[in-house]
Amino acid sequence: MVEIPKTLSDGSRLLIPPALKAAYLDSLKKHSLLETAAGARPDPAPVGGLSQEATDEHYAHQFDGSVARAQLALLDPKGEVATTSNTLLQFFSGGTLCFIDVPSGAGAAALAIISSIAELRAQGVLPRQPLYVELLQGEISAPARSYADELMHQVSRAAAEQAIFVKWSCFSWDVLCEVSNASLVEKIVLAKQNSLQTLLLISNFNGFLEQSKKKKEAQPQISELFKYSSGKMNAAVWIEPQMSAAKLGLFPFLMEKVLSKLPAFAKSVLGGSGNEETSFAFAPPMKMEKSVIVRLCVMPVELVKGSL
Repeated sequence: MVEIPKTLSDGSRLLIPPALKAAYLDSLKKHSLLETAAGARPDPAPVGGLSQEATDEHYAHQFDGSVARAQLALLDPKGEVATTSNTLLQFFSGGTLCFIDVPSGAGAAALAIISSIAELRAQGVLPRQPLYVELLQGEISAPARSYADELMHQVSRAAAEQAIFVKWSCFSWDVLCEVSNASLVEKIVLAKQNSLQTLLLISNFNGFLEQSKKKKEAQPQISELFKYSSGKMNAAVWIEPQMSAAKLGLFPFLMEKVLSKLPAFAKSVLGGSGNEETSFAFAPPMKMEKSVIVRLCVMPVELVKGSL
């Protein structure tokens, strides 16, 4: 278990990494969303969408929770998702990395991990081994991609101070479209040529795949992503909120219809249900005096046998 510095946790709550918090608050101010973000969280929670309005509502109210969920997978303050945490720490220790973030949304998951690793280095918890990251961010919503690009511009400067050098691209990706997915696969193949390791990060997809009943239609494209991301020392991490739809629907489907069909390319690290679970509180950046519980269900997958 990694030592968590006071800049990332006050002991009872996770704190959004300083560089990412500053970038996010600047972005909210720039886009006149500070008042929206400071207001009560809607119930039910906004799920985002293709429009600017739907994206803004999700960005103002749900971005911090998505950040905290990815942080929870990395930092594991209760020692309940050790396999996932160790996997992420290993991939971000140094060297060259092809990092695939889909669907990226506004970039919460990738930004959380990169900025948290940078802060761990800044606080002397992790060594400052040079790390070169080629980040591929695929997302169907153009407004969300714009936010992801904006935030990464600011966070990447703080990361570079800790010897983490990020080259990123945000592009349109539709998991239900074979052509769109083939374009992503082509980008992965090219990026892998310059990287010793590849990490595929999939997050917050349950609402679309399971609850909207799109998982069977998306399954061939997801299988392709696992297959073409495979190779020596490669892995995938799938992050979802800790809810029955993921634990009893999406993840069992992935085990049966994706992993079991790709024995030469992918296998569950954990066996059994294939996932780890935990929960913890985080401090919302707009309301630091409050605590919000974030729940995590995560599936780590080995992608070590493929030769594509």
